[in-house]
Amino acid sequence: MSYSEYTPCQDPRRGRKFDRYMLKYRERHCPSKEEQLGCLIQAPPKYKTPFKWPQSRDYAWYDNIPHKELSIEKAVQNWIQVEGDRFRFPGGGTMFPRGADAYIDELLKNYHP
Repeated sequence: MSYSEYTPCQDPRRGRKFDRYMLKYRERHCPSKEEQLGCLIQAPPKYKTPFKWPQSRDYAWYDNIPHKELSIEKAVQNWIQVEGDRFRFPGGGTMFPRGADAYIDELLKNYHP
């Protein structure tokens, strides 16, 4: 469980060794051969195989990312929603509340060459 929030190859202690210019220290850096085993971590409990493309664009399993905070913080922006055992990403956000596809359809409907 101590690795539940761990991002492989994004070790903050390693990151501090890199240049601060243009925030290079915040980028992911592949580890040296000696450090590579540190990038192999066990999947969290209840982890499920992610959805395949293109469904993975719209859904993620809650058990793989067990944090509802974003869905609460971004509720008015229509960015992420919790639906049962999964997150749904409806797309669009505040700029396109009915999704980008609906916005594009609206543009086409009003287009008069």
